[in-house]
Amino acid sequence: MNFVAIIGIVDEVTKLQKSTNAIVNVKVEKTEANTQDGDWCDLVPVLINCEKFATEMKPMNSGQIIGIKGRMNSAQNKLRLIGERVQVF
Repeated sequence: MNFVAIIGIVDEVTKLQKSTNAIVNVKVEKTEANTQDGDWCDLVPVLINCEKFATEMKPMNSGQIIGIKGRMNSAQNKLRLIGERVQVF
């Protein structure tokens, strides 16, 4: 089964040139054991189709709480997350 679900805070939205996709960097909370470097979050880049999620992309701003359900994909020897459902809170 290939399933990923994250809830976090939108850090940055970058629309890809010559594509209908965007990369949404989501801040997700680290576990207490991993906060020794003083940083409370990790940035997780998620690939989202702007046409499929046009309604969700409009209110998406930095600082917005977001939930993403998706899957992992390996392309060009890089692992990436692909959003299949998006909920902006």
